[in-house]
Amino acid sequence: MNVESGEIIDGCCEGAILKSIELADSERDALLRMNDEIVVNGQVDGNTNKYQGGGKGQKRGVKNTARRKEDWGKFKVSER
Repeated sequence: MNVESGEIIDGCCEGAILKSIELADSERDALLRMNDEIVVNGQVDGNTNKYQGGGKGQKRGVKNTARRKEDWGKFKVSER
């Protein structure tokens, strides 16, 4: 995704442009905390849904947590 324009540059939605939304600092912090839980733990604490992301398939197991944590750390640094 082009972070300047919001344009998706690959995949089935290539060329689509995402709309920006305004978030309060508390909302942004909550989203980042939730994403952090998903990356580090493979799911949100307290989640009992047997489907990942509400989809039809079974949850995928987290295969390489070290790589996920490394990539997430890089993402968090780039967001500042």
